[in-house]
Amino acid sequence: MAQITVVQITCGQCGHKFVLNTSTWPSTIQCPYCQEEMSQDMIPRVKEAWGTASDLNMDFARYHADRNETKFSVDLIAEQVHFPHE
Repeated sequence: MAQITVVQITCGQCGHKFVLNTSTWPSTIQCPYCQEEMSQDMIPRVKEAWGTASDLNMDFARYHADRNETKFSVDLIAEQVHFPHE
């Protein structure tokens, strides 16, 4: 069994979610629903965040296999939270 870390983007324009193909990083990231395009300077940051989470998840899987430690995984999720004072 293989484990992969998936990049799911939520478009702030239309609210739809879409998954990036991390095997071939795109030169542009565009919402397939409304065609809104992500700023070019954000793409390397998305890739870096995915790489960090992917490496961490692979280490969790390896520690589980090699050391019999409990297997954990990390998913990064952004949510809007409104506090009562807003």
